[in-house]
Order: sequence, then structure tokens, then C-alpha cells
Amino acid sequence: MHPYHDRWRKAAEEVGLESERAIARVVALADITPDAFSDAANALEVVELERPLPTRLVDLVAERTRQCLAIIPAATKHRARRDARYEQALRELLEDAFSQPLSSEDGPRLIGDASAALREAVRANPRELSLVKERIRDIGTDAFRVLNALTDESVPDESRLARERVRSQTDRFAPNIANLPVATDDPVARVSDEILNAARSYVSADEQSIFGAPSERMRLLYRIAGLAGRALTL
Repeated sequence: MHPYHDRWRKAAEEVGLESERAIARVVALADITPDAFSDAANALEVVELERPLPTRLVDLVAERTRQCLAIIPAATKHRARRDARYEQALRELLEDAFSQPLSSEDGPRLIGDASAALREAVRANPRELSLVKERIRDIGTDAFRVLNALTDESVPDESRLARERVRSQTDRFAPNIANLPVATDDPVARVSDEILNAARSYVSADEQSIFGAPSERMRLLYRIAGLAGRALTL
């Protein structure tokens, strides 16, 4: 590792990896590696050896990861950590959805009720941020619940919900949600408005028209879920 220049992007390109995702993985590993080594060194069976090597190794790894993070631009690290939080939020929403199955016929009612609760929480004065985020989590989970029902009934296997592919699936049907610019004056309310707009389109869609086709309903539901994940990272 060169001590002054960020070579990760070039290294990723040389081995055929998408550079942004590769750098995000580097940042994620650098963030967790020191604590992982420290936990291992403090395990009872290691401590009982009474050897100096584990402590030296922990210090060496911590210093190397510090150097690794230092040469990565601050904006790149911020983006990588934000994306990691976004993916984690999507996985958590999906896990909650898998534990609460339903029929796709219940989708419009469920999303309508969830959007009404979110709208009420956002408009409350004074507004309780924890309640708003709870309502955002609810509507994101409900969107994945309906998607889970839809994929069981209406779409090809390649689009079925999967924990390991939830980010790529969301990006496929609702691109650029993770990078959605959010105004800083009231970011949670701004994203909530986007969620409510998508929910309104989904609930009011005529199933006999192109706007009510399974692919369009999936797009709107992924947009709701993706926006919910984005809001939970703010």
C-alpha cells in the first residue's frame, strides 16, 4: 500500500471490479477489522497464552487500517459508509417483511394505511422524529411484504426477492435511490414526501391499465422501499 496515494480505484479496474463498490468494500473492511482483531486477541484462550504477539498484531493491523482509510478521500469514505447503512437498512426491512407474509390483494389497502400514518406523523406539530422514522420503517417493510406476495404470483423467478440481492433488485427497479439528493432544510420530511408520492401512485393505479401492471406496481413498491431505506440512513 502506497502511504500517500489512493491506488484502490486503479487496482479495482485492473482486476475488473466496479471501482465504487470495491472501494466501499475496502472502507467497510477497514472500519471493522481493528475491532475484530482486538476481540480475537482478547479471547480467553488467547489471553491464557500470555504471549506478546497478539497485542503487537492488533496494534499493527490498527495502524495499517488507519493508513488505508487516511489515503481514501473523505467524500469517498462518506459515500461508502452511507451506502453501507443503506444496504443494511434494506436488509432489515426485508427481514421484517419475510416474517409477515400477506396476499398481494391486500397491497393497496396496506400501503394506503401505512402512507396515511406516515403523513400524519410528518405533519404533527411538534413532530416526533422517532415516530416518523418508525412510520417510514413500517411503510418500507410493507412495500417489501407486498413485493414478496407479488413475486410469488406474477413475475419471473429472476426477480424474486432475495436477501443477498436486495440492493441490486432495488437499484434495478428504482435506480439512483441510494444517491438521491436530499435537501438539507428538512431531509426526513423531504424523503417522506417522495415516499408518499410513490405510495399515492401505487394505491390509485388502475389494475386494468398499464399503470396497474405488475411491472409498474413493482417499480413503485421498490421505490417506496428504497426511499424508506434512504430515509433511515439520514
